[in-house]
Amino acid sequence: MTQRVLSPEEFLIAMMQIENGEVYHGDLYDEEDQHKNADDLICNVLRSLGYGDGIDIFEKMHKWYA
Repeated sequence: MTQRVLSPEEFLIAMMQIENGEVYHGDLYDEEDQHKNADDLICNVLRSLGYGDGIDIFEKMHKWYA
């Protein structure tokens, strides 16, 4: 499945929404959620540009945000 590539402006807006807490799942939203959502967005953008194999490796890595 091919994902549409976000424009730089769309990426900026999406990152601003994450920063402002407008994009989250669940009842509570903290800095770790914010970082996870930003990682997800960046991974999706890179995957849409053809970097999926590297993103697969990144997504398997243990992450610690605190």
